[in-house]
Amino acid sequence: MKIQVKDEVIHLFSTHTQASYVGDQQRFSVMTRGDQFIVLREFIQQSLKKYHYKPGEVCLLLGDFNVDARSPFIETKKIDKHSCFKV
Repeated sequence: MKIQVKDEVIHLFSTHTQASYVGDQQRFSVMTRGDQFIVLREFIQQSLKKYHYKPGEVCLLLGDFNVDARSPFIETKKIDKHSCFKV
């Protein structure tokens, strides 16, 4: 969403990524969330281009990321295609 506030532009994105589950579903849920981050990144890049993002404009990503800050590594099925997510 692109919002005009007086002379400023704000690009706003919201998400709610996959929660982690315990047991047999834990690895699958974490990988799904990692894949969602990759798709989200691509969506944001395409949207900023479509809505003519200019350096200096504010871009906010808000939502429930379902991320444990004590576990910084993200395992995904698409990891090899995206060097920014490699460990």
